[in-house]
Amino acid sequence: MSALVALLVVVAAAWNLKNRELGTNQVDASASGEADPEASPTSDFDDAQRVRLYDRKIDVAGIRWEEVQRGTLVVTRTLPARFAYDDTRHVSLRTPTDGVLESILVKPGDSVDRGQPVAVLRSPSIGTARNQILSEKAKLDLAQETYRWEADIHAGVSDLAKRIRAGEAIDAIKQSMKDKTIGEFGGQLLTMYSKSNLANQLSRSVGDLGDSGAISGRVIQERQSDRQQSEAALEAAIEQSLFQTRQSMIQAEAKRNDAERRLRIAKQTLGTLLGTLADSMGGLDVSPNELDVSRLTIQSPLTGTIESKTFSASERVAAQDELFVIADTSSLWVEADIRGRDWQSIHVSEGDVVMVSTPAMNMPPQPATVYTIGRQVDPASG
Repeated sequence: MSALVALLVVVAAAWNLKNRELGTNQVDASASGEADPEASPTSDFDDAQRVRLYDRKIDVAGIRWEEVQRGTLVVTRTLPARFAYDDTRHVSLRTPTDGVLESILVKPGDSVDRGQPVAVLRSPSIGTARNQILSEKAKLDLAQETYRWEADIHAGVSDLAKRIRAGEAIDAIKQSMKDKTIGEFGGQLLTMYSKSNLANQLSRSVGDLGDSGAISGRVIQERQSDRQQSEAALEAAIEQSLFQTRQSMIQAEAKRNDAERRLRIAKQTLGTLLGTLADSMGGLDVSPNELDVSRLTIQSPLTGTIESKTFSASERVAAQDELFVIADTSSLWVEADIRGRDWQSIHVSEGDVVMVSTPAMNMPPQPATVYTIGRQVDPASG
């Protein structure tokens, strides 16, 4: 009972003390001349329900008054994203065929230039294809030489036939033809032309003597017959020589064209075997050294950095095994994920500028340009 009385006495004392503090505050406020700007005698709230803030308290609380205005509210969305290689500056360098890596010339982190050797591969398939190219090239060289020879002979024989038919002196013909190729046909024509000239001279001399009666008519006829036969034989030899030399030239040209096609096919075979390496290395890399035809120097198709390396020297590799990943990281892509609940609230178009922040790098946000907006939805994450 005494404890209950003591508790009531404490509560009453506290209530009196609180009333005194409130009264003192109200008196102080009135004495300082501060007026309540919101005080209104017609208010529905009494003093117990009203919160009074004077100028000094407003300044301490940092409250500011602004005029309400109508405007557009811009909502900023933060999306999870990740860096990715620029596909136009990124390549997975693969082996063109089965073989053994003779050496690896670079390591991850190395900077490489376009065309710089990065590995050396030995492959029997490449050796066979290159050997076929060298063989077809040798055949083409021989065919071209043969064609030039046959064409020169045909041109020389044609010129010789023209001079013979014009009746030029044999010594003048030999002098004009000494720097030209006429082959065996030219020699035969010159011999027959010389015999034809002799027959003509004999026929004319016999004809003069026949007029005087010194030689019989039979001898004259024989000499004229010999002249006619020699002329006919010479014309036939000319026609035959022109035909055969022309045919030989055409056959040589056909063999030359066939050799060119075979060389082209051999190069295409090697190009198919090398795949994209043929273009990236600027050619088929056909070694002129016949002892090294199976050795392929693999070059970087672009300027960049070695991002990863899969194999080491002396390892056996199969066709299309990935040797290196080479990328130019001076420009990267950022792939951002937009979830279904944000689709309607995000309005961006290709070419718009967005800000990319990388918290781990402790760098300020960097601007990026929207390249494309995907249309594929991940069925697992949405």
